[in-house]
Amino acid sequence: MKPHVVRTCIVAVMAALAWAQDASVALGDASYVVRLHSSTADALRMVNERNVFDDSVVTELAGEPMPMTSSNGKRYICYVPVVTEDNDVEESNAPQTRVEIGREITGKLQRKCVNYVDEPSRTFYEICPSKVAIYRMDMDENRKFLPATRSTLADFEVDADLKPLVDYKILRYNAKSPEPQMTPDTLLYTQHFGEDIAVQFACADVVGLTIVGLHLPSLESSAIAFLLASRSFCLDKYAVSALDLSVAHFLKPLTSTNTCIKRTEGWWTYEVCFGDKISQYHREQTGEITAEFSLGRWSSAANDALQSNHQAMLTEFMDGTHDKEQPAYEEVYDSGTPCDAVDRTRSTRLLMFCPLLKSQPAYIISVQETSTCTYTIKVATPSVCGHPHFAKEDMRRAELSQTIHCVPNEDDTPTNESSDPPTDAPATSSAKDEL
Repeated sequence: MKPHVVRTCIVAVMAALAWAQDASVALGDASYVVRLHSSTADALRMVNERNVFDDSVVTELAGEPMPMTSSNGKRYICYVPVVTEDNDVEESNAPQTRVEIGREITGKLQRKCVNYVDEPSRTFYEICPSKVAIYRMDMDENRKFLPATRSTLADFEVDADLKPLVDYKILRYNAKSPEPQMTPDTLLYTQHFGEDIAVQFACADVVGLTIVGLHLPSLESSAIAFLLASRSFCLDKYAVSALDLSVAHFLKPLTSTNTCIKRTEGWWTYEVCFGDKISQYHREQTGEITAEFSLGRWSSAANDALQSNHQAMLTEFMDGTHDKEQPAYEEVYDSGTPCDAVDRTRSTRLLMFCPLLKSQPAYIISVQETSTCTYTIKVATPSVCGHPHFAKEDMRRAELSQTIHCVPNEDDTPTNESSDPPTDAPATSSAKDEL
């Protein structure tokens, strides 16, 4: 750890110990929360509670141990996270295969296992892609589990990128049940568990991992296959990493409902219809439109070229309130109304941003004619905020937010019992996770 990092963290810990309560401190881009615990067991319990989706159990506090003493003489050991400078981290930009992407996604999904109960056979299945195993357990006639019957049905053998292996029974529990977005020719990340057992992964409008289809043994086939789905598998067709999700999937709430947004600037009104067209017109007070131009229609060829060249994802200045470029997604709308001044049709470069207030509806930020009959329109829409390209800034801040856990020094034998903080001190209050 760098010396200035250590010094700053010591100051933060001293501030917390002086008041016998939690505290927070910012160090460059990183932020730290100092937590005082009644025991090491208490600290480990909190760490494991915050990793509820992680199958592993943390048994040791991570970080650089530092002995500290509070103003009342109580001694602590504080575990300071090791800070890695940005220039010490080497990021690999090497393109990944679809199978490698599938492996990475399944490893990062928060929900590690998915369950399914087959009522006719009274069998409970537990599909765990990250554990690369499938388990089964019997149930009695009252649907109570019989733990003694739990066994490993199969272990992982190999993975591949394959078309749907079977004719899946799609599970629809209600009208809002996620539906897999695939065709018989869609390539799906596939995990094989023995000769007759497989798990395949499809795109669906659900954030976590869920089971959307299955194929259980029958008289015609002994194959067992589970179809799992997540938005994390809605990959762009030119994806070279797990971050290359299809923005079109995120925009479906706008494009499938023919959503249009408008902005009036002076005499003109500009209208953006997502995935369709962009218009410029003047409407009289009577409601009559007396002048109208097409600024372009959504171009399949131009947008496919942007995606294949990995140029659709970029950063641009959103508006005058931001001092640095923000993540953006570009679409091209061309073949608009002919423009006599330049002897070609009007066209528009549409840039989409994630708004700061993610609950607000989509709106047009600005309209600019960058050259004669060529436009750049910036819009903000919450629909794109969940995409990794836009969420990475929030994720980066979350990754930089770390906790310094302080536990009583086991060698501490205070001579003055009255110097200890009162039992109701807020050092271990779960309600004060962060300040």
